[in-house]
Amino acid sequence: MHQWQLQRQTDQQAQLHETFQWGMRSLQRLSKIETLDQSAIRHIAQLLHVPLAAIVTWENGAPFAQVSHQLIQNRSFQLDTKRQISVETDAVINWAASTEGLLTLKLEDLPADGQQWLTGPEGTQVLAMALRTAPEHEPNAVIVLADSASRQWSDEQTTLLAIVVNQLAWCRRHIKLTTLMLANQQQLTQLNWYKQQQIEDLNASFQNCLQQITLDQGLNSPSANPRQQLLWQKMNTLAERLSQVSTDERWALQLYRQKTPLVSLLKRATARAHPLIQERQLWSKVHCESNLTICGDITKIEFVLYELIVESCERSPVGDRIDIWCRPIDSQWLEVSITDEGVVAPQILQELGQGRPVDLLSPSTLQQPQNSPLWVCQSLMQQLGGEFSLSQMEDGRTLSRVMLPVMQPAQRDES
Repeated sequence: MHQWQLQRQTDQQAQLHETFQWGMRSLQRLSKIETLDQSAIRHIAQLLHVPLAAIVTWENGAPFAQVSHQLIQNRSFQLDTKRQISVETDAVINWAASTEGLLTLKLEDLPADGQQWLTGPEGTQVLAMALRTAPEHEPNAVIVLADSASRQWSDEQTTLLAIVVNQLAWCRRHIKLTTLMLANQQQLTQLNWYKQQQIEDLNASFQNCLQQITLDQGLNSPSANPRQQLLWQKMNTLAERLSQVSTDERWALQLYRQKTPLVSLLKRATARAHPLIQERQLWSKVHCESNLTICGDITKIEFVLYELIVESCERSPVGDRIDIWCRPIDSQWLEVSITDEGVVAPQILQELGQGRPVDLLSPSTLQQPQNSPLWVCQSLMQQLGGEFSLSQMEDGRTLSRVMLPVMQPAQRDES
């Protein structure tokens, strides 16, 4: 009898492991969240022989969850698949999320607040486990199993269940990240293509107009009006810039090494922002201690400074003031600081200071269209060898701080 019991136990374990291995291979082959969840629920129900298995899912940052897939093999157990489940207040979700591993409870342990979406016979046992891939990652799904009061879970069954749920969590995260990245890549590629086509079309039309003006006005002749010649030269410079962008930076940024006096750089950036400064009736002043020579990709640095001035203007109260301070830090670095009386959301300051959330699936404030220019300025300045930071000063003002490399004497000699 003892030998028969051992053999029976061995056969059950072999069958359990065979089912487990088959399920793991199946999960790794799937590439769609819906198919993955449905297959996982079916596999878990088969692995543990439970009358009810379900997965409750929600998007990161969403206020409500829902039973997205379930397998019920006993009508005495029921799920409300249409109910919106509060992620913040639901007992099963919160208890599972705060439990390391499996959460075991009885149906009667749940609060009697009328919000239950799971029903079953008296004494129903519930197993729940949050799908968590790392401590710093927020879970976005919970596996829920239910069985009768007499059901006993072996250590081997709960161990295998934990492994399957963990594997499911990583598979779901991989698919979600891949889907998100591909969608962003497609959107940005389409946007880049569209703007490239617009730039090339504008460039061709501009070149054609420039040629017509040159022929009609005779601007190449020595007797041409000096003012018209100056305008013609500026238009030629614009045409060269358009051609360079449409040809050399068609699909990727190119970093150029240029030089310009600091005063000229600030003059161009503030002149471009002048209409907005006037519109908001702002008082602005540039405080520059010395006219050093800046080196690097001057065009992109100018765009960054212009963007930061615009951001300061837009968040400043109407009729207020903006100050631009320039001071050398040492022989290699120059600091350009923009101060204003505006207010920046703490979440933006935190993400700019610490970087994006560790969990890439969590909503990021800097990825919102109205805030993304700040993230672009910060990442671009790092790529250009400089630095940009945004902070709140003790007196309540907002400080936009840009560190720029200064041209060294040896570099001036070489140029």
